[in-house]
Amino acid sequence: MSVSKGATVLVTGATGAVGPCVVHALYQAGFRIRSFSVDTPTVAMFPQSVEVLIGDVTDQVAVQSAMQGVDAVVHMAALLHIINPPPELREKYERVNVGGTATVVEAAIKAGVKRVVLFSTIAVYGPSDGRVLNEMSPTHPDTFYAQTKRAAEQIVLNARGADGQPLGTVLRLGAVYGSRIRGNY
Repeated sequence: MSVSKGATVLVTGATGAVGPCVVHALYQAGFRIRSFSVDTPTVAMFPQSVEVLIGDVTDQVAVQSAMQGVDAVVHMAALLHIINPPPELREKYERVNVGGTATVVEAAIKAGVKRVVLFSTIAVYGPSDGRVLNEMSPTHPDTFYAQTKRAAEQIVLNARGADGQPLGTVLRLGAVYGSRIRGNY
């Protein structure tokens, strides 16, 4: 299902690594934006018309409230990749990346949202042996981050709208770097 110009898009993780760029691109394309992040954006981070909500994707009440009147969701909120995370972080990765995604998708279905786009990672493929990868390549996630992002993908890809049609799209980004974040590989 497509979403028309002027529609309201909820952007989770809007203050994160990629969020501000996505918010600006959606704004330039003529969408109304509602940001939802755990961190308060700086004054200059978003265009003035962006509706800013502070909240956590693991908070069902906050997510359901943010979802009201939304046509589409760009879900980027996640605990990001770090090199050699300590074992005690596994539960937090599960709670945020998997549980948070489930909360977002459930709220989207209840609110009648037309599309959910999940930003995932090429890390779900696991270590590369030099072969060219595509979306049909087998996945072998070998880190907490990759494993939880793959589980989040399954939640989004299995979701169905009220019409029974697939609700979600998954984008697997490569290494992300730029003015707001440095690569960590």
